[in-house]
Amino acid sequence: MRKLLLVFVLGLFGQCVFSRPDDIPVIIHRDWNNRVELVSSCVKDTVRVWVGVTLRFNAAFFERTRQVKLSSVTFSSLALNVKDSSGKVRYLKYDRYDMPPDSVRCIWDVCAREVVRWMWYQSYDDLSGNEYDEYDELKRVPFDRTYYFPLYLIPASMTQKISWNR
Repeated sequence: MRKLLLVFVLGLFGQCVFSRPDDIPVIIHRDWNNRVELVSSCVKDTVRVWVGVTLRFNAAFFERTRQVKLSSVTFSSLALNVKDSSGKVRYLKYDRYDMPPDSVRCIWDVCAREVVRWMWYQSYDDLSGNEYDEYDELKRVPFDRTYYFPLYLIPASMTQKISWNR
């Protein structure tokens, strides 16, 4: 009886420790009709940005000899439309090699911090190796994939008015 109780307690503890937090939106295999939103004090009105994140796995997906696991996540790009002083809309795109100016740096930092955290909790179990092959057979480098998706930044002052659809 004690062994059964111990197994139950350890199973419950494992679910609590290793489960996905509730505030993590589904990015991989998500329903594109649901918006991914992030509350930020960097914006005064709702802004849609496109973010790019590069994932590195410990093995290629077509390699069946070992289990493929996520080994690193890098926030790689940010793109958004902004109006300049004359009212003209400009498209701005920044990547990790061309860092944004201070006016956009707050948005970059908030998106980078949250998106990297979200990507660690995504489910990669059913990804296959035939869609995004970016491998080098000679060097046997780890397998990388880059994902781009829209993200809506919501001003912190508007969070009371929003009903979250997660």
